[in-house]
Amino acid sequence: MNATLDLEDIRATARRIQPYVSRTPIFCWQDRWANDQIDDGELHLKLEFLQKTGSFKARGAVNNILTRPAAERDKGVTAASAGNHAIAVAYAGQALGVSAKVVMHRGANPARVAKCRAFGAEVVLVDDFSHDKTDQKAQELGIKHIIRHEANSGYGANQKTCYDAALRLNADIVIMLHPDYQYTPKLIPSMVQIIANDVYPVVLGSRILGNGALQGGMPLYKYISNRFLTLIQNILVGQKLSEYHTGYRAFSRLVLESVDYHANSDDFVFDNQMMSQIIYHNFEIAEITCPTRYFEEASSINFRRSMRYGLGVLWVSICHRLQKMKLINLPRYISRSDA
Repeated sequence: MNATLDLEDIRATARRIQPYVSRTPIFCWQDRWANDQIDDGELHLKLEFLQKTGSFKARGAVNNILTRPAAERDKGVTAASAGNHAIAVAYAGQALGVSAKVVMHRGANPARVAKCRAFGAEVVLVDDFSHDKTDQKAQELGIKHIIRHEANSGYGANQKTCYDAALRLNADIVIMLHPDYQYTPKLIPSMVQIIANDVYPVVLGSRILGNGALQGGMPLYKYISNRFLTLIQNILVGQKLSEYHTGYRAFSRLVLESVDYHANSDDFVFDNQMMSQIIYHNFEIAEITCPTRYFEEASSINFRRSMRYGLGVLWVSICHRLQKMKLINLPRYISRSDA
């Protein structure tokens, strides 16, 4: 794909996906509120909720599959999502005759799970020993791939199970997105394109790039802690990332097959250990600006666990530095291909 798009590229994409998407109407919104917001112009709404999938994401999913080489399409597609992107991939797979699999967390909306299944996608649900009858509901919905931990194994352990499942299902790109609605899933197509076009094998959705973190309601003490930890980490591991603590990450299959993520913690420090492994093995990392929002219902670890997490992050970076200096030899830095 070209680095830049021109009008003919857009027209070619429209022609390519035209048989598979609906031509939705445009509505000119005219009322006092709209007039007050726009001094000189008109507000037009594209009614993409009328797509078969209920959102505009069908366009991106269909185009992505159509532009893949035939050999890649034959292997099928896998999406790690619990929202509109999952539904779009399921629909695109059905429309184009390509096998589609969707990996969802236990908090996935049952209506979206059902819609993915209605479009013929295989849904994989991982339940970390919840008490809300997640696995029972999944069985009622007819989900075939249900993975239930026999104990609450922890944040890191849940990711290990999800990555293992995605690799077994031949996923080429895997997205890790926190299910607390702090991060917008609308960046998934962009993150996937960066990896699919071999620009970078790892993409992070950064809350810190730009001014989105504080504007989105991130508490000041968390912002300061994030910036302090990131500064120390960059110095110790020799990187220039804007943050290491985002819950929005995309990986190529090669990355997940190379780093030994099973050697990492089952707790929250798992993410930083994995980033350390990725950097140690010289995988290039891209960052894109991600708007974020904090609100009362969003999940968050308490102050005590935050302190333990911060100390764990610093220890991971110190270990990384010592490993690079060949003063220690930690098994988690051994490539899976060399093990």
